Amino acid sequence: MANPVDDAIQDLITKINALPEVQDKTLYVYTQEKLLSDLEGVEFPAVGVIYSGMVKVGEQKQGRTQMLSADVVLTMGDLCEATYGDADEKPAATELLDKIRNQIIAECETAPGGHKWWFQFEVPAYLTITRSTSTDTAKGKAQILMYVQRWSTRVIVGIGAVTAST
Repeated sequence: MANPVDDAIQDLITKINALPEVQDKTLYVYTQEKLLSDLEGVEFPAVGVIYSGMVKVGEQKQGRTQMLSADVVLTMGDLCEATYGDADEKPAATELLDKIRNQIIAECETAPGGHKWWFQFEVPAYLTITRSTSTDTAKGKAQILMYVQRWSTRVIVGIGAVTAST
């Protein structure tokens, strides 16, 4: 039996990875910290897709129809370096976020289970990390610029062979 969570996340990764700006830089991770760890040494921008959970749809008894959510985290890089280098990453980020939205919406007919992806929200996020070198400013700290998009789709869970325990 297919795993609806992995199928949905892989579907998003495939769609986003089709964009040249983040091709081969789109990962399935569980936290933003893990995303940054996995992207060490990768040229930004890069994307992480994080599973955000499921909730039951409607007043069904068994709860087999679920609304699955996933966060698409666009990582633009070190905010301090962007500011001091006179390169404002926000216009580039909003342009790329628009491309990601359009890519997912354009391909929405192929979402897992035949349901479309629904755009929920988009917010900026900043993550402070400790750098591995001591020559950096602010005592080795860096503030990473990220944007989070939340996407949802319906999935069916618990279909297949069911065995009763005795």
